[in-house]
This record gives sequence, C-alpha cells and structure tokens, in this order.
Amino acid sequence: MKLHDKSVDRSAVVVGLFVLSVSSICSHLFAAAGTFDDHVIAACRGAEGLCIHIPCTDGRLESELGRAGRLLVQGLAVDDASAAKTIAAITDCGLYPLASVEKVRDPRRLAFADNLVNLLIVDLDALGGRAPAMSEIQRVLCPNGVAYLWQNGRVKKITKPRPEDTDDWTHFDYGPDGNAVSHDRRVKPPTQIQWCSGVQPIKLGGNPAGFVGSMGFRLAGGRAFSDWTRQDANGRNKQACFGAWDAYNGVPLWSTTKKYKGGQRPMHIAADGRRV
Repeated sequence: MKLHDKSVDRSAVVVGLFVLSVSSICSHLFAAAGTFDDHVIAACRGAEGLCIHIPCTDGRLESELGRAGRLLVQGLAVDDASAAKTIAAITDCGLYPLASVEKVRDPRRLAFADNLVNLLIVDLDALGGRAPAMSEIQRVLCPNGVAYLWQNGRVKKITKPRPEDTDDWTHFDYGPDGNAVSHDRRVKPPTQIQWCSGVQPIKLGGNPAGFVGSMGFRLAGGRAFSDWTRQDANGRNKQACFGAWDAYNGVPLWSTTKKYKGGQRPMHIAADGRRV
C-alpha cells in the first residue's frame, strides 16, 4: 500500500514560508521572558490541535505558539488591559485567526465541551482563588491531551490518558479482517455535535462510504481522515481532496489534492494515526 506522509504535503511548505515571515516580524515584540512561558514554549514545539491559555497577559505565549501554524490558540483574559495587550500582539504578528483572545468573567468554569482541548496552559498562581478545579481541567482535556500548570512557582505537567475501552476505525470495514464491529465500549446515542467538518460528498444525505467516489472516515490515533471533492464556481467537481482533522475538536491538520476522476473510487486507505 502506498503511504502518504503529511510531512511532504505542499500546504506544509506554504505554512513554513508563512512561519518564517511571521518570525521575522514578531521577534522584537517581547524582550522579557517569563519562566512559565519559556518552559511551555520549549516543551510545546511540534504540538498541534487546539490550545487554550489562561490567563493571557501580553500575548507573548499566544504569538509564540500560534506562529508555528500547527496550533489554533485562544487566550482567555480576566481583565480588559490584558485582553487589549494580547489582541495588539496577535494583530501586530498577523496571526489572527490562528491566535485569538476572549475575556472571561469566571475562569473557574471553562466554556468548552468535554474532551475538546489538546493543550491547556493555566497559571494557577496568577488566578488564585479563581482558578479552575482539577476536575474542570480534566473535563476539557481530550484523551492524550496535555495541561501545563504553574503552581507554587513550579511547572506541573498533566497528561489525560486515553480510556482503554475506546477504539479506532482504521479500515473501510473497521480493521484488516473486514469484520465491521468495533471494540469501543463507550459508543452511545449522540447528544451533542462535537465538531463539523463541513464536508458532505453526498448532497442527498446517506452514508458517504457506501457510494462510489468517497471513502468515508478513518479514525486512528486521535485523528480523523477522509476525502471530499472541491467544486468550482459553476458547481462542477474539479479536485479530489484528502486530509486529516483532530478527531476530538475538528482542527484541520493537513490536506492534499489530486485530479478528480468522476465515477471512480480514487483509492482505498488504512490509517494508523500518523500515516495513511
């Protein structure tokens, strides 16, 4: 089976050029470096997905993490001055919407769905009695998600383990044996929409995997893989697209395109989380 390595995707080259440009613009913005910020920036190189930082103060952390182009970063400010400084820094770096900021009234309650956040950065010392409880931090972290906490002048790292009774769906019919039965014990009727890809290859609805020209989703290692067709202004399909999202929050990770061949199933795929 031919493997597709996301590291050779053309879109990554474009992101790399953007990162070089942003780095040259932002390098002079933050002369003073905080111990907690420095530790997080060094530890989170290569991280991807959704990142939440609370409380944001001057936008340094948002800018440093967002400029890599692999994280969607949101800073949560607890006062107007911090929000204004963070917005100014993000704007000067040209990072919006990869990085953004919002003021929160009560930081003890994190306004995010369960199992959503890949990287959570919390300065517990700065928040004091307004800091979120550990149960709240664990709630919003996705499986294998990481929290960096600053408490009593020290850095604490927490990784939320993936439950053992969950499962992946790596092939068209679950696994290589073709037996379309998952071992996931947490499957139940849905009660909410976690995220929406915006992709619906079949205009009339139904199961896209059952139609020629679409492969359906593969789920592996916390990532979701699928294909779709991109249309021109006249509504005609011109490109066959293939890409990956974070399975817990839908943040796009990478994508690639090839010439569309109508009426033909373009490929069969299997996934292991990093490669397909």
